[in-house]
Amino acid sequence: MVKVESKTTEIKRNVEFVFDYLKNFSNFSLMVNDKVENFKATEDRCSFTIKNMGDFGLKMLNRIPYDKIVITNDTDIQSSMPLNFMLIFDFEKTEPYKCNVKATIELDIPQMMAMMIKKKLEQAVNTLVEGLKQRMEMIM
Repeated sequence: MVKVESKTTEIKRNVEFVFDYLKNFSNFSLMVNDKVENFKATEDRCSFTIKNMGDFGLKMLNRIPYDKIVITNDTDIQSSMPLNFMLIFDFEKTEPYKCNVKATIELDIPQMMAMMIKKKLEQAVNTLVEGLKQRMEMIM
């Protein structure tokens, strides 16, 4: 098991807004990039294809209002990379219109493989929270 945390990132939006946005996979369509195709979502699940990597599915595992969101792989989706993981977003209200967000990924892989991909995972979770910050501060 490998656990990688992003940097804690300040977002200039209230914690309720950020949480409510992230708790619904339908909102994620606004955050996908050009490497993502066939994005389909409901409030609780989403599926998509990443170019040159294959199909993936995610589902909401837990939502604790304004505190935490836990996302995991959707085993109902046939994935080309069947990995068990959890993606956890932690929220902290700092001021009426500011909050801190941190993303953590917990991935169930052998230790040897973890050493090889840990740096990439750190980049991925930091890019994720930075992208969230940009998106949240852009929305009026």
